[in-house]
Amino acid sequence: MIYRNTVLIVGAGGSAPYGFPTDSRLRNEILAAVRDEHSDIYQTLITGDHFSPYDLLPFHNRLQRADTETIDKFLKDLSHESHLGKAAIAAVLSQYEDPDTLQLADGDHWYQYLVNSLVTACPFDDFKRNNLSIISYNYDRSLEHYLHTSLVNLYGKVSAEIARILQSIPIVHLHGVLSRLPWQARHNTREYRPESTINEILSSASMIQMVHEAGPCEALEIAGHYIAQAEIIIFIGFGYHQDNLDRLHVCLQTVRPNTDIVGTGYGLTTARCSRILDQWGIRVHEDPKCKTRQFLEETEALN
Repeated sequence: MIYRNTVLIVGAGGSAPYGFPTDSRLRNEILAAVRDEHSDIYQTLITGDHFSPYDLLPFHNRLQRADTETIDKFLKDLSHESHLGKAAIAAVLSQYEDPDTLQLADGDHWYQYLVNSLVTACPFDDFKRNNLSIISYNYDRSLEHYLHTSLVNLYGKVSAEIARILQSIPIVHLHGVLSRLPWQARHNTREYRPESTINEILSSASMIQMVHEAGPCEALEIAGHYIAQAEIIIFIGFGYHQDNLDRLHVCLQTVRPNTDIVGTGYGLTTARCSRILDQWGIRVHEDPKCKTRQFLEETEALN
């Protein structure tokens, strides 16, 4: 059981062990999908009267020639492309929502470790005593799907009972989510599966909010509420990019004096970790090869 008031802040690297593309890889996969008329994504996008090949080819050419590191930066400068851009993001990410791959993490199965922390010494009736909230920068639903599926099987309960206890672990998607899962809501839901219709893609796209579009909003206000009460804040799979930290700037100013703020540092230099500590007060783990599960095991941050 997680006793301390704990907030996980999950970046794109949190979904990467489960196959989801991050940053430049997502941009490159969108480029490939909207250029290849034989790809499933291309054919889905041109279904109906929403987009045509005459939309996809110019979009591809501008994205390629802009040569930005991410699709987000491209759409920031060309906001009129956001409708197609968000649909392309939703189409590419949705194809990775394969429930059979969530137990096959690439050497960093931290979802499993998280569930183990939640259920250890915790019978079903006590589950709501876990003191955890999650703030995600990701659009995918892999974490909530994994939590629900694992708990259904661990506790031997029906979906509705697990959905009820999972309400005690709020997951706030700061930039939107690829639709709610059927156990989370009654309307505008989509199963966790890699196939999507054009209408499902458009529905998911409508729930995406790019970083540059995101001003004050309900999700940020809710995130701030959890951060202000936290005893420990753990950044998971986070790149500590300025735009993303700026998004949380006001929230982090409300952190209590004794709150511990730590984070993974995979791929980061010692100098970069020091700058993050000086500027934001985040103690980043100074091991550029240490992945998320190893970080959680070594630091015992969830205990």
